[in-house]
This record gives sequence, C-alpha cells and structure tokens, in this order.
Amino acid sequence: MNPYLNFVNLEKAIVASEKYPKISHLSRLILDEIALNEFQSQPLTVRNLITQKSLASPATIHKHLMLLRRSGYVCTTTDTDDRRSKYLKLTAEGHQYINALSKALVKASLV
Repeated sequence: MNPYLNFVNLEKAIVASEKYPKISHLSRLILDEIALNEFQSQPLTVRNLITQKSLASPATIHKHLMLLRRSGYVCTTTDTDDRRSKYLKLTAEGHQYINALSKALVKASLV
C-alpha cells in the first residue's frame, strides 16, 4: 500500500481511539503549527498564531485555540519580560498525541 495512504489509515485509528480527545481538522493544523515552532525552539505567541490568516480568521483561530487548551493539548506561558505576550506550548498530552502520530508515520513508511 502507498505509505501516505497507510499513514492516513493509522491516523484515523489514532483519532478514533478513546485515548486522545477529539479535535477538528483546523484544530489539528493549529496544533501542528504550535508543535513545529516548539520543535524549532521558536515558541509561538498567541498573537503570532492569530495573525496567520492562511489558517483562518483570527476569531476562528482563537476559538480553536481555546478548544485545544480545554482538550489538554496546549497551554500558555507568560513572558517574564513582557507580560502581555503569551507563548503556546504543548502539554504532556499534546506531546503524547504528536508522538503517536510520529510513530504512525514511521510505521507507515516501513510497510
């Protein structure tokens, strides 16, 4: 089977499992963006995320960000130098979800 399609099937199984809270496609894109920035050691601020119009409108991004926070995937930290800036970080559960997807990607590429 095509590795990408195999990954899609594995991802569906992860999403359908009861282990992780359900999130929408847009929430997943936002979570991916936060994870990418965290991986690159360039924490994303709420303000920077909301201004990314390629994802959605600021109000829609804010709504999905709140859902990610309630789901336990993301938290915010405040900058000690500028208390107005809030940085987005993956929680332990957010890291577990991303790691599960990473393992699925590796498994899909080995088939």
